[in-house]
Amino acid sequence: MAKHIHFKEVTSTNDVAFDFAQKGAEHLTCITADVQTKGRGRRGRVWSTVPSKSIAASFVIKGEQSNLLPFITSLATLETIQNFVPEAVIKWPNDILIHGKKASGILIEKHGHGGSCFYIIGIGINVLKFDKNFFDETIEATALEFYSQKEISIKSVLTSLQSSLQEWLKMPDVEVLNSYRKKCVTIGSYVTWIGDRNTLTGLAKSVTDSGSLILELDDGTTKEILSGDIVAQK
Repeated sequence: MAKHIHFKEVTSTNDVAFDFAQKGAEHLTCITADVQTKGRGRRGRVWSTVPSKSIAASFVIKGEQSNLLPFITSLATLETIQNFVPEAVIKWPNDILIHGKKASGILIEKHGHGGSCFYIIGIGINVLKFDKNFFDETIEATALEFYSQKEISIKSVLTSLQSSLQEWLKMPDVEVLNSYRKKCVTIGSYVTWIGDRNTLTGLAKSVTDSGSLILELDDGTTKEILSGDIVAQK
């Protein structure tokens, strides 16, 4: 298994992983921290890490040119969480939910061009029970320990995550795509997509090979959604 470097506190594990990658860190080097003071989520949001109760991990990914990294990372994270909470599911594009509440988030950042390109994959997982007042009341967050029937620790979840990510990176593209489409709970659901300037409501039919969500609108037309927030309609 690749090198693992742990810190008590960092601004962002993605930033630290980037610095290590610039200095020649090997593929799958893992950076973790007990506390992130400036953790990032998708679309410029803040990712808050519950101190010493959550995984804040960033992986250096080299030698990969695949546009399937979001799928691969989602599947590896889901597999890890399902080892402890089998009912966890993927919500497009790469959130992991337990009973509708967010247990994990993923941020993938690309650096460089061509042969010198590398990625930093940031994965946050809420592992141990936390004070519900830690998060703003608008954020529906949860942790694995609230549901797990097994003894659970940050170390055991991280070890599983490292192993799962390494294995999913070896999987053929077709297996990655098929597995994601089977396990993404968004597909087949009637949802509202919230973009920066407008919203659309329709049936989530599938995802393209590049990761876009195919939304069938009420008039029968389809739209490919590249990014944004999805809210399931009951």
